[in-house]
Amino acid sequence: MKKNLISSLVCMILAALMLSGCISIKMTYRTYKDPEKYSVGDFEYDAGKVKSVSVGWLAGKVNVNVSSDARLSVKESGSAESDEEKLHWIMDGDTLRIEFCASGYIKKDVSWKKELTLSIPEGIELVYEGVSCDFTAPSLPLSAAKIATVSGDVSIGSVSSLSGLSVASVSGNVDISSASAPDISVESVSGNVVIALAEKCTFKAESVSGNVTADTSALSGATVKISTVSGRITSALDKKEGEKGAYVSGDGSSEIKIDTVSGRINIK
Repeated sequence: MKKNLISSLVCMILAALMLSGCISIKMTYRTYKDPEKYSVGDFEYDAGKVKSVSVGWLAGKVNVNVSSDARLSVKESGSAESDEEKLHWIMDGDTLRIEFCASGYIKKDVSWKKELTLSIPEGIELVYEGVSCDFTAPSLPLSAAKIATVSGDVSIGSVSSLSGLSVASVSGNVDISSASAPDISVESVSGNVVIALAEKCTFKAESVSGNVTADTSALSGATVKISTVSGRITSALDKKEGEKGAYVSGDGSSEIKIDTVSGRINIK
């Protein structure tokens, strides 16, 4: 477990350095392929042509809304003094790619922030990478979702995914009010995780010092395996006879595994 967490932490830090090479009084945004082909600033797009949306955002906030409209909009607010500082975007086949600013752009202001408001179609794949920006969405009915943040919080009302949901954070908190997907994974270093599981699934959560709370009350049953070095465990489920750190409820059909080092674990 520790090896996996260390590996994940290294990957997250490397991703952060790629996304924002912050050195004392400046920030350098990551470089990306074919920057000369990208358009600049707010835009609208044809929802029917998009199967995947990929977002890279440095600092501020990202708001995602799912819509059934044929034409969808992408808008930003905040400081953008030049075209280089505005969002950049491209239609790459059936993938819409959105970047915080120009490839490799250097900004001599580490407090620079922008807010992105993004409308996306239902049933697509969403890939999000953020550094110090909060991610919020009231509802995400998707084919797949991969969300990664360094210090920004992730707050989702409900998320449903046909193939899977993956969320990774270093110090940002993760709060998901209702999650439906066959496979769900959440990784955190020091951020707290609160998630309610809405239907039968395989759920895995790993944390170092962040607390993990998993609500299983909507499930027909769950088999839970818990491992922690020094974290406190609280569970509303029955202990499984003859097996340390194991709990069960109902028909036991959902498989849940939670590992922490010092983070507390709470199973509802």
